[in-house]
Parts: sequence; C-alpha cells; structure tokens
Amino acid sequence: MSEHDDPALWDRMAREQGGAPSAQGMAEALDALLARLSPGDRVLDIGCGSGPVVRAVASQVAHVHGIDTSPDMLQRARVDAPRNATFSLGTLDDFDDTVTCAVLFNVLHHLDEAATFARLHEILPSGGLLFVFEARHEHHQEHGDENPHHVPFTPARFCKVLESSGFAVEAFEEVGVGAWAAARRG
Repeated sequence: MSEHDDPALWDRMAREQGGAPSAQGMAEALDALLARLSPGDRVLDIGCGSGPVVRAVASQVAHVHGIDTSPDMLQRARVDAPRNATFSLGTLDDFDDTVTCAVLFNVLHHLDEAATFARLHEILPSGGLLFVFEARHEHHQEHGDENPHHVPFTPARFCKVLESSGFAVEAFEEVGVGAWAAARRG
C-alpha cells in the first residue's frame, strides 16, 4: 500500500485542508457529467472524499451515494449534505446497492483499473453510465506521487481499457491537468 492509499493520509487532509484539493479541469468534467444525468438516476461516487461531487450532482438526480475509506473525509462529506445523499465507509467491493451511474473523480489512480472496471460492470445495468475524471500521469509525477497504479491517461489507452471491460466510450476530453471519459455499460 502506498502512502496515497492509506486512509490516514486522507483523514489528515480532511482535518488540515477541509478535503482533497480539486484538480484543474474538475469544473469542466462536472459540467460534462451533469449534462449526462437524468432526474431518476441513482449515482455512486467512488472515493467521494469530502463530498464535492455528491453535492454537485444531488440536485440533478434521485439519489447519490458516496463511498470512501477515510472516516474523516466522510465526516466532512456529511456536514450539510443534501437530503438525497448517503455515505458509507468502505471500498467498491463493499457496495451492493443498485445504481444507474458510477463516478470516479481523481480517484482511479488509487485503484486497480481492471478490477475496478470489472466490478463496475457487475454493478451497473446495461446502458448505465460510467464517468471518470483523472489527472494525467505527468501531473502526478510532477507532484512526487510514485503510486504504482498511475498509468498514462491517454485517449487511446484509456478507451481501450474501458472497451475491453465491456463499456462503450461516448466521449473523452482533456481538460486542465486531466481528462474525463463518459462510457456506457454494454
């Protein structure tokens, strides 16, 4: 486990900074996500941290659930949370509810890509939306992050990984220091 996978790091960030810093390009990615959501959607925010994505999508959907491994981040997320938002401590493997959309905002680099997409393929229904925003590999390297899960987030490579996991890529756009992808489960 790298330092960035340790919930204690994120607990400390929650206390010191009020949550993980947001990456440049996140606002554009959120706009792209919001344009794809429907009022009846049930959204899962994986690695929700202090809840910025939960808050951003809550007014657009029926329900949003945030899951994270950091108790302190979840405590911050629950403060003034929207009524249709719930949270739980754990990982994607602990989640067993029904959702129509799963989002990962700047968290995929902490996870095993293949295992994560395989699990999301199990959770999402046919046509379900998977939306990922991730900072590019170079950005993480510039900030001294040696996480072994960080891999180049390029359109060709990432789209290939999604498609091999049973998702059809609808859109991919580079924004700020990262990129977002929207895909549907086949």
